[in-house]
Amino acid sequence: MARQWQTMEKSFAAFVLTAGVLLLLLASTIVQDSSYGGMTGRVAQMSQIVQRKGRQLDPRTSTTGKPINVMNSKHVTHPLTDPQWMTLPARLVQPFVTNRSHPFLRDYVIRNEFLCGYGPLDLLIVIHSSVQNFHARRILRETWAATNIVRGVRVRRVFFLGRSDSDVIQGHVNMEQATYTDIVQGDFMDTFPNLTMKAITALRWVNDHCSNARYILKADDDMFVNIFSLLEHTLNHLAGSERTVLCHAKAANTSQIVRDPKSKWYVPRDVLPGRTHWPAFCSGYVVVITTDSVSPLYSASYVAPYVPVDDGFVYGILPEVSGKNFLQYHDISSNFTLNEKVLLAQYETSHQPITKLAGIARDAKTQTRLWLAVLQRLSPWARSRAAITSLRRSMGHAERL
Repeated sequence: MARQWQTMEKSFAAFVLTAGVLLLLLASTIVQDSSYGGMTGRVAQMSQIVQRKGRQLDPRTSTTGKPINVMNSKHVTHPLTDPQWMTLPARLVQPFVTNRSHPFLRDYVIRNEFLCGYGPLDLLIVIHSSVQNFHARRILRETWAATNIVRGVRVRRVFFLGRSDSDVIQGHVNMEQATYTDIVQGDFMDTFPNLTMKAITALRWVNDHCSNARYILKADDDMFVNIFSLLEHTLNHLAGSERTVLCHAKAANTSQIVRDPKSKWYVPRDVLPGRTHWPAFCSGYVVVITTDSVSPLYSASYVAPYVPVDDGFVYGILPEVSGKNFLQYHDISSNFTLNEKVLLAQYETSHQPITKLAGIARDAKTQTRLWLAVLQRLSPWARSRAAITSLRRSMGHAERL
């Protein structure tokens, strides 16, 4: 595996020089853009509101289901003004505490309980990753999930894994954790049917060890997220909100519960008996949620029936168990794409406004192309906050938190 990691480092060495030159150019343009011309004109286009009509979510579960565009900001008076969420005091979140054993979970293989520390934290990046996806995790650390690339914003990153039946793979995971200190591993086999176990493990860990974070960005390890747009624009739509989630929201009673044993989304008939459709829920490939939502969801996992479909369970069944109107859903699916070509075309075409906050990026080349495109199109605020040295280091050098 050591040889494989060396090969990965060499494969990215070519990007280091490109990124370094690019970022020096970006640093030099901060003053030049004071006239708000050139690139800033294109950034202004990025903030155009994309109006989209969408279906309303079921009011029994959601207090609002209005689709919104999160690639523009509210309450912005100047391009260099800090986002509204940064000006508000952080709320104290009380974790759920119990002496009962969880009905589904065992102990951790890797706990990593000190990752978030004890001081205020702005954003926790939660990434669900398959245990064997070493390469994918490395790419994310070097691109959008790097934690020290925005000055004045406190970010932590954590990967959630299950176990492997291979001692070799587990040894490499232990080495990876020793190097990066950003892994939490649950005591369950890392398989598709156990994704619900991974999701509950994430709820438990955040509840117990990271309730000091304001917001949580959850993503799968094959997703790309424009972290600068998230910080500058998207989080403003959560400012001052409680128990609120931004996601690809699915309206209640529009998604059928699959009872076919051949399907990977199979739900046995004795689970959720008598139900044919899911309540309102989120497709969980990218989710932005207020941290105060976590402890009630984790508490509900003690009494909810175990459902082997993680998105339906965490974002549908658990809120339903938590009570009427527990969670406010906002549909931001217009800001996502699961088409790599669409995502690349939008980010790499300088005259095209960026409307996609996140999208699928299955390989290292795509992730890196998107990241370089983001760096070329930073807004004036992002450039004023970007930690240039850290950005250069993230492109090809292992960071150590």
